[in-house]
Amino acid sequence: AETSQATSDEPDRLVVELRSRAAALRAELQAVEAASAAAGAEQPQLLHHRPSWSLLGGAEGAEEVLRELGTQDQDFEAVLQDHAELQVGPIGSYNHWDRRECAVGNPEEWRARCAKYMKDISGSADIPKVIHQIWVGPKEPPCLWIDTFRIDYLEANPDWKFELWSDDQVATLPMFNEKIYTEEKLWQCKADVLRLEFLWHHGGVYVDADMISVGNKSLNSIIELGKETGFVIAYEPDTKDKPYSILGNSVIACTPHHPLILMLILFLKQTYHQKRHVVDVFAVTGPVMYTKCLVDCNMPISIADQQLLYPAFHFVPNPDAIDFSRFPDCLMFQFGYTCSGLEGYVKRRNRCRKPRSCPFHAKTTLMSSYRQIPTASEAELYGQVPVGISYLQDLLESPPGASDILLDNGIGVFVTNGELVQMEGLRRDLPGFVDGLRSQIWDVMLFGAEWSTGSDEVVLFNVPPGGRPRNAMVCGLVMNAGGSRDFELVRSVLSSCITEKGFDPSSVFDAADRLSVWFGAQKFEGTLAEARIWKSILALFRLTCLLAGHDPPLNFDRHEVHGNIVKGWLDGRLAFEMVSESNGGIMFRSWNDDNSPNCEMKSNGSRVEWMKVFYNHQVVFEGQDKPLP
Repeated sequence: AETSQATSDEPDRLVVELRSRAAALRAELQAVEAASAAAGAEQPQLLHHRPSWSLLGGAEGAEEVLRELGTQDQDFEAVLQDHAELQVGPIGSYNHWDRRECAVGNPEEWRARCAKYMKDISGSADIPKVIHQIWVGPKEPPCLWIDTFRIDYLEANPDWKFELWSDDQVATLPMFNEKIYTEEKLWQCKADVLRLEFLWHHGGVYVDADMISVGNKSLNSIIELGKETGFVIAYEPDTKDKPYSILGNSVIACTPHHPLILMLILFLKQTYHQKRHVVDVFAVTGPVMYTKCLVDCNMPISIADQQLLYPAFHFVPNPDAIDFSRFPDCLMFQFGYTCSGLEGYVKRRNRCRKPRSCPFHAKTTLMSSYRQIPTASEAELYGQVPVGISYLQDLLESPPGASDILLDNGIGVFVTNGELVQMEGLRRDLPGFVDGLRSQIWDVMLFGAEWSTGSDEVVLFNVPPGGRPRNAMVCGLVMNAGGSRDFELVRSVLSSCITEKGFDPSSVFDAADRLSVWFGAQKFEGTLAEARIWKSILALFRLTCLLAGHDPPLNFDRHEVHGNIVKGWLDGRLAFEMVSESNGGIMFRSWNDDNSPNCEMKSNGSRVEWMKVFYNHQVVFEGQDKPLP
């Protein structure tokens, strides 16, 4: 009974403790805010840093493309004093399609502000030739689409620039609706809020990330169209589920500090919290908001031809089926990443062509980004068959489409031979090999060792039809499920490689006339046995240093190799002997100048079974069953 009572009291005690800690944190936060307020009375406060949610690390070339924002860009009060107050109402009284719902009450004041703006620019609005795109959140950006602007369009139109907005860069952007941006949980809604904020500061041409440049046609016609108003937008393709045409917000072109951008920002600020939880997103942060502000209020805007920007509605379940010859005038095309359910399509085909400078892929370590194969404890399920082979077999026998779930980035790395652990150079260079292949179409990369090559190096080479390394041992493979030309053929070929004895790569080499096959090899000048021995010596030195803090005596002036055994002599005496096993195991003994024992060790491929270090005929270190460091 006493034990039961103590157990029941435990949650109450934890609750009291948590409440106490929460109260202390609140008090600390209030103190910080009070200090900030006191400092604010004396000098302008810089924008605080919002949290960053993803791996994205800032826009590519940001210093060269955009001007640096200063404290004056955070003085929103001065901006509001220079513009009329936006009156919106009623809010929440009618259906969102009703033009009375969220109607602007003083459109004439904003039309007058736009008229003054247009008079000042005198038909020569200077919309910056900068393409803005957004990718915020933890998911991988669709670089297969983004690169049509970031690479192809810029190469064809060198007078233009490109900006990809990511979480880290957004964190320091002064924002009118910072509170809304921080509270919003859907990434597409965050992007709706964000585009207005950076267009206010920088202007340019915003393009959704699920759009592609068609034929790299120049967007100068959009710039020219906006010369009079400084603001260009287009209607979405009409659909049967809408009572009237609405403006799209997937493409917006404007000058910096355009009054209509501010109008949209203020409209969102007034309506968001009352509407976000009761109506669809597109009616709160998307096209309906733009239509109510700009069309219903008869604001002076330049309307681009629908065929230029939205030639078809963005529900495209299969982008590969689009016949662009049907749209000869279009400058870009939208696939609809979310509404078309294209996340799997993108993941299978996504290949970033600028991985070194892409704000996402530059921070992605390829090998650590792959899904981990089953742990060593699961090897018991498969008996003596290497876990990597069994996992590969499970994947190959799974239903079509399973690779979307089982493989990250559409790429799988499978180790089929434990000797890879001894090939430090190959393990180091393998991620770079995969990265280098991203720029082309490939199917399978085998990796392993080559011996009797006359050189010691790590190389990647294409396997020609009918070709095969003469003296080679395959230790694993990289399968490009997402970017393969014929994944069903890859699946068939690899399935035939799995035998009762393990992995036989012969079928992959035989299919080099139908598949793009590569081989990443750690080459050794001598025989395979000699290569294993010299690699084992390096592993031995590392183990004794890390576990025992001891440098084993490995100097010799003469040596003999007998199979997998090496013996070293120094000054006519036996200094050490070592056995190198094919599973990565090592057995080693060494002696001092007086022939007394120096150290001895035995390891397998995963653990040090035992190790002893001697000094003055005494054991000064002894370890057993230690995991490899």
